[in-house]
Amino acid sequence: MKIQGKITDKSDGSALAFANVYVSDKDGNLKGKGTQSTLSGFYSLESIPDDSYVTASYLGYDRLTYSYADLSLNANFALRNYRNCTKKEK
Repeated sequence: MKIQGKITDKSDGSALAFANVYVSDKDGNLKGKGTQSTLSGFYSLESIPDDSYVTASYLGYDRLTYSYADLSLNANFALRNYRNCTKKEK
């Protein structure tokens, strides 16, 4: 089965170029295949085992993992930037 989608910044919807997307176990550990998103944030993965998870990660952002069984053919990931979730302005 093939899935595809787009990786974006959760706060503004902008594309995250070269984000990592990979097949993982339930803890987010690499299980095999992986890819990077394009300049426009799009990615595609094929031949994913049914009992797997798909994880998206990007430097400075929270990692996000979904069960492959819960994903549709169009699997978008909106990642949260650390700056927008851990620091408060003074």
